[in-house]
Amino acid sequence: MSVKSVQQRFLTFVGLDEDGSPTEVPPVYPESEEEKWLHNGAAARAEYRRKRRKDSKELADRFGADFPWDPTTNRKA
Repeated sequence: MSVKSVQQRFLTFVGLDEDGSPTEVPPVYPESEEEKWLHNGAAARAEYRRKRRKDSKELADRFGADFPWDPTTNRKA
């Protein structure tokens, strides 16, 4: 039996100061070849997400975004 990865997730962490407000953190310096490859692809992934959000908004504006449920609770409307 072989194992094949079919998904990948990226998490974003936000540095917080003592008051719980976002604050600057030191930059990330990728070290391994894999880290460098992932780091170098970040801008392209961000652009892809922006385009998908824009396309989704255009579809919703054109066809409506009514849900048969309440999207805030995931219960029937």
